[in-house]
Amino acid sequence: LLESALAFVFIYFALVYFEVAPLYAAVAAAIGMSTSPAVVMLVAQELRAEGQVTERALSLVAINSVTAFVAVTMLLSWIHHEYQAGLVTIALHPAYILAGSLILGYAACMATLLLSRWLGKSAQSHFVLLLALVVLTVGAARMLELSVLLALLAFGVMVRNLDSRHDLMAVDTGRVGQMFFIVLFVVSGAKMQIGDLAAAGGLALVFILARFAGKSIGVLSLTYFSGARAGSAGLLCLALTPMSVLALAMVQGTANIYPEFGARLSAIVLSAVLILEIAGPVAVQFALKKAGEAAEETTA
Repeated sequence: LLESALAFVFIYFALVYFEVAPLYAAVAAAIGMSTSPAVVMLVAQELRAEGQVTERALSLVAINSVTAFVAVTMLLSWIHHEYQAGLVTIALHPAYILAGSLILGYAACMATLLLSRWLGKSAQSHFVLLLALVVLTVGAARMLELSVLLALLAFGVMVRNLDSRHDLMAVDTGRVGQMFFIVLFVVSGAKMQIGDLAAAGGLALVFILARFAGKSIGVLSLTYFSGARAGSAGLLCLALTPMSVLALAMVQGTANIYPEFGARLSAIVLSAVLILEIAGPVAVQFALKKAGEAAEETTA
């Protein structure tokens, strides 16, 4: 939590110092708290990495995602106020998105557990079940104008923690999962434009450096108390570098409500994402290999 909070504080004050309006700086800072789960998970899977840095990186990625989603949702009230929306919209719209997304995630979780119990211990059936419930949750979130990502995140967290009877089997997505990762990166890459980097390259570097400083100070300051082995904290900081799809989705979420606000926010955030989408996977790979947690390659 300290790591997420310091990332927000450092990004916010750095952007405000360079004359970015406070509301834009706050939303950009909230988005900057997030770390790309897709990048960290994919690199860890490719390297078959296991160990302290890998486990802590994945845990922090999850916490970063939760705090970023909640912060951006709460800031919707200030965005509504900026555009002179009614008091009901200012007060209730963020609450509706947050509570509705959590309720939808809970409903999907309960449906998954009940159906997996009914289907019995079949990995193939459970894999199809999860895909079906994910698609259904996405459709319901869009229909109800909720947060797709927050609903899916709640779905995953609740399934993991409420399955006390272990009805749902561990599902190996294998090549199908890798295909989804590929599609994810292609789609996110297609949204990037080099012109964004040229237009806001300076702010992008400010954003990236402030984000890295905040996250690193948060991690390093608690290393002694967390029981991390010597030298692992710096590598963990590198493993938290990636930003990609989550940031794009959160920018798009604000743009869907207020296109003008989303366009100006994009100029700040997407140029940074463009850099980190390239540098992030390299940083994660270096960190996991340097930590000695990557599986040794075998030759045929």
